[in-house]
Amino acid sequence: NFADLIEVVDAPMGAEVRLRNLEYDLTGSIQRAVFGFQSLDAVLDGLEEPARLRLYVSAADLPPMMQEVSQSIQAVVDELVQSRPDKLVFEQVDMSAPTAPITADELDALYEIRPVAANFFATETFYLHLVIEAGDDVQVIYPSGDLSQIELQNAIEAALKRSSPGFLKVVGLWLPPAGGVDPYGQPLPSLQQYTILEDSLRQTFELRRLSLDEGAVPSGIDVLIVAAPHNMSDLQRYAIDQHLMRGGAVIVAGGHYRLGVDVQQGTLRLDVNENGIEPLLESYGIVIGDSLIMDRQNAPYPVQTQRDLGDMVVSELQMLDYPFFVDVRPDGLDAESAVVNSLPFVTMNWASPLSIDEARLADASVSTLIRSSAAAWETTDLRLEPDLEAYPALGFPIGAEQRSFALALAVEGTFDSYFLDKPSPFEAAEGGAAESIGLIEESPSDARLIVIGSSEFVNDYVYQISMSFGGDRFFSNLQLLANAVDWFTEDVSLASIRSRGSIARVLPPVSDAEQSRWVLANYAVALIGLLAVAAIWQLESRSEQPLALSVPPAADADGERSAPSPAANIESNDPSAPSEGEV
Repeated sequence: NFADLIEVVDAPMGAEVRLRNLEYDLTGSIQRAVFGFQSLDAVLDGLEEPARLRLYVSAADLPPMMQEVSQSIQAVVDELVQSRPDKLVFEQVDMSAPTAPITADELDALYEIRPVAANFFATETFYLHLVIEAGDDVQVIYPSGDLSQIELQNAIEAALKRSSPGFLKVVGLWLPPAGGVDPYGQPLPSLQQYTILEDSLRQTFELRRLSLDEGAVPSGIDVLIVAAPHNMSDLQRYAIDQHLMRGGAVIVAGGHYRLGVDVQQGTLRLDVNENGIEPLLESYGIVIGDSLIMDRQNAPYPVQTQRDLGDMVVSELQMLDYPFFVDVRPDGLDAESAVVNSLPFVTMNWASPLSIDEARLADASVSTLIRSSAAAWETTDLRLEPDLEAYPALGFPIGAEQRSFALALAVEGTFDSYFLDKPSPFEAAEGGAAESIGLIEESPSDARLIVIGSSEFVNDYVYQISMSFGGDRFFSNLQLLANAVDWFTEDVSLASIRSRGSIARVLPPVSDAEQSRWVLANYAVALIGLLAVAAIWQLESRSEQPLALSVPPAADADGERSAPSPAANIESNDPSAPSEGEV
């Protein structure tokens, strides 16, 4: 059906019809249908060799609260093995036994598994790690005190399904809380809306909204996305930290500022992301600057202007260069990364610069995914409206020092926990609840983290702005996050076709001087074309021969044609005409 191949979106200038990416829609739908409803039996049938489940446990050192969890793990695994003994093999290794077949150092070297503290301040440690090996894929389920039998079964089944290529990824999304209240108790409007992002992720992945209020990321989450983090509790930060320490994948879209509303003046403003995630990232070695990046290479911004026509003043919408919307083209995208190398462009809205602490990330692999042009500069001026009278070029003052800034970083490696030398967040939680398990102090070497220096590049309000000039830029930003999820799960089959044919091919950015040259060239080509048409017309008109005309015979009063007059015959120069004497 042709109607299924197009989508109509509302834009400020009227409805816009976009041709859908049929190849991506078809491939994604097939993957979702095949792998989204794939049963565990179908996954096990696809294994060439039986999957091995090994439980490394310190039977003599288990704290009382973890003994029940150990029994639940054994019960769930025994049930699974009995149902498919041809495809599942279970083995338990007691690390506290003197005759253990593997030492703690060997276990660390083999799987990067380290003992866990019984609680935040305890020196006693224990093992309760379930290792699942299916072919060349190895996954570890870390101990957690709040896992029921159902949750354990779901976690094991999810780990087995991950061993199957093309599995349906589960994405956890944390969004900031709704706007607060003013001094008079009235609710404040919030511009932190991400419904377009949610709808986009649901097309390809299984999406779950998370609050993280319990201090843990639910089992089965493959990738955790944190958007515009602010007003976070220590328990929420602890959940993100421990998810990364377990080898999980985290995407943080969090600049230093977020978009807000000035209620008194009715205008936009930027608010600081207070109580956010910046201290957590700094402990990992990633620093978010407290400034904003402006760039001469930028995307337009619709501004309402007044134009005086003499008798009347009219309001019109003009698209002006907006340095806060950094336009990043392929030369600013990492060509070696599957996250961005298939994108034609990316727009970073109100972005902050990123830098790294090389001492903390000495053993990690760091890549700059997105970088501004060399004509960019920093500013701490939070004025968002351009002033064309004072600064006619761009509406804002241009910084003296211009260079390229990192706007998105990808890090893969080992991270130390942010809570390593801090009190337990459970102690200060409401009700004084204590944590059920100790702190995982260090992540495995395959933990992955992406930090994007913009909190608003996938915001619904930015989508509305983007629709003023086509909307392609916003959809490219959404594809960036989808590609990042694929990269985390090492399944980039859709990344290469996600942006193919769905985004308009744009011209490379040109300077004002180049634009002037192109304008003059267009005028010159048009003038030359007119002169050529005039010359050809003159040549054609000169080469034309006049047509011989004959006078038609006159008609009498009754309508009968009479013989031609002698004068007519003489003037016609007809040799056959009778002479005057003959007449």
